[in-house]
Parts: sequence; C-alpha cells; structure tokens
Amino acid sequence: MYIKLMKNKKGQYIWIFAVLAVIGFLISIFIENPAVSYIVVLISGFGLGALLYEKRDSLKSHYIIAAIAFISGYVFGARTGIRFNLTIVFIVSIIFGYVIYKRFLILRNGK
Repeated sequence: MYIKLMKNKKGQYIWIFAVLAVIGFLISIFIENPAVSYIVVLISGFGLGALLYEKRDSLKSHYIIAAIAFISGYVFGARTGIRFNLTIVFIVSIIFGYVIYKRFLILRNGK
C-alpha cells in the first residue's frame, strides 16, 4: 500500500512526508527516558540500513524521504537527549545496519 501511494500522484510525497514526521513526533513525545529515545533511534536506523541493503539495486528516493521525515519529526519532538546526537546516532546506525545486514547475508549464504 505504501508503494502504491507513492506512485499514484506527485502530491502524495508531501502527505507521506507529513504523516511520517507526525508519527515520529508523536512517538518522541511519549518517550521521557533518554536511553529509550536512543534505543528507538538505533532500531529505526538499523531497520533502515537493512532495507537500504535489500533495495540497493533498485533504490528509490522515497526510502530516503521516509527516513528524513521520520527522524525530523522524531528529533523535533524529542524532549530528552541532545537533538544533534539523536541525528548522528540515526545516521551511524543506518550505516551499521547496512554493513551488519550485508555481512549476515554473506555468512548465511556462504558467499
């Protein structure tokens, strides 16, 4: 459904960006503990890194737009933790997620 929404109309990009930013904002509002905030950002980054590895051959810009929307909403609503640090942790966790997923697949497939 997400892919269909992205392909239907050009205006859908703005709505998807807004919805993901609001979701990130709402999630960050309910988290009061800085450690939990960093864990949510780490998990999101690892997941995106694995997704980027899976879609590396046919990478579309909407994955990047979705990641930017979520993290911008999340960082904007974060009450705990330093916002710059949350952004850096997100970017680093994307890179680690990509590398770890790549190595895991290589070990699992034996290539």
